[in-house]
Amino acid sequence: MSVWKYLVLLAGIIGLLGFFLPFIDVHTSNARFGRHPSAFELVRRLEGLDAMTLDLTKLGLGDAQAREMAQQAHVQLEQARTAASVIYAPAALLAILGAVCGARRRMGRLAGFLALVLGAVSASVWAIFYYVASRDPHHAATMGLGANLLLACGAAAAVAGIGALILPDRGASDLPPPRKRR
Repeated sequence: MSVWKYLVLLAGIIGLLGFFLPFIDVHTSNARFGRHPSAFELVRRLEGLDAMTLDLTKLGLGDAQAREMAQQAHVQLEQARTAASVIYAPAALLAILGAVCGARRRMGRLAGFLALVLGAVSASVWAIFYYVASRDPHHAATMGLGANLLLACGAAAAVAGIGALILPDRGASDLPPPRKRR
């Protein structure tokens, strides 16, 4: 009995957990908003421009400056909202793959290849977000724990995929046939 199928399931669960944890920390060169929306919150609802402007004026900024900063943050959140609905799809597919392999009590090379590809996609998405977040420190959305869990999801799925490719779990077919009594 190998653990690859359970590691794929765990990778999918970790990735899906990241969907509900803080995804980004929105800030500009002049102010931190104190907002840490999860990908789930970004997909469900996006805070209005007026509410962000009001929060910034409470921090002591003038109306024009607060409106400009809120507009910048709103554009960044809108872009993140579009991406957030898609980037957790590999994690969901990994969770489904792990559940199916666990129910079948085996994980062959095809499932291992799928886990490896989905893990690579998840880690690649994290790398893209990391590159974008580290490019401009003045007007940026810093990656949160939810985004970083994509890397953990990708790494666990890649390890499980490689393990299943090298040493597949064929379930009951690995056992020798029972001996006949004479």
